[in-house]
Amino acid sequence: MKKRKNITIHKLDAGSQENVKLGYIEYNEQGNRTKEIQYGADGTIESELTKEYNDQGKMTLQLLSAFGEEQSRMETSWDKEGYRLEEKIYQEGEQLQQHKQYSWNENHSKLTLSYLDEEGNVLNTESNEYNEKGEAIIERVLDEEGEVLESYKYFYENGELVKKIAHFNGFDSVYVYEYEKDDQGRLVLSRITDDDGEEEQVEIEYQENGKKSEETKFNINGSYETTFYDEDERETKVNRYDETDFLVYESSSFYKDDSHQYVSERNIRRDNQVMKLTYHYEFYE
Repeated sequence: MKKRKNITIHKLDAGSQENVKLGYIEYNEQGNRTKEIQYGADGTIESELTKEYNDQGKMTLQLLSAFGEEQSRMETSWDKEGYRLEEKIYQEGEQLQQHKQYSWNENHSKLTLSYLDEEGNVLNTESNEYNEKGEAIIERVLDEEGEVLESYKYFYENGELVKKIAHFNGFDSVYVYEYEKDDQGRLVLSRITDDDGEEEQVEIEYQENGKKSEETKFNINGSYETTFYDEDERETKVNRYDETDFLVYESSSFYKDDSHQYVSERNIRRDNQVMKLTYHYEFYE
């Protein structure tokens, strides 16, 4: 697949029936987003998000500005193996909003995550442990005295998460994870059930070529979302329903350019408002 260099997004104005520039997205040659711009109705830049990456492809700087003024900045550092070491988030210039430091053991199976104030004092910490696949098995949140405020334990069978126990304010909540697969070993249903019996689940259907044709996500509150795919497993339609089965959102995606696999046009309806978007691409040679 071609590597995208940038995307320009236009929206069809309902009044003038002209395409108005809505957004612009830029990528580096590794496929990482480096810039996102949102335009107002008059064509001026309302917001701009820029990102910088190190040689590992890890994001080191994220800067958000609105109407030319810096709103927030996130700085992140990584070790040579690609594990996060430190993260700082600033609001409106130099106002430090959040400061986190990551301390790993030698094989990265244990992590101490410290939250610091502006003076560098520890506010609270997280103490986490991971298995050989890097999956969490224990997560604990501790106060400045080292007392456990909340904790999470994860249990796996055959490489799949099957249970999570959350401990908070002296009470335990148990979440059970279940999976169903077809005769070809493909996942067709996953379900999360809490100890009150409430469920969230995902159902998947497949085409004859083995790619997904449909995926439906059911939420605890009774709402659900169905995504449809074409023969290349590209999203073609998304329908969202509330708990009464009323269609509250729908989008249709079209792929008109045979030279690439990216969406060319998308129609979105929300609350009886229809928006038509078109996408223009430039690619790296």
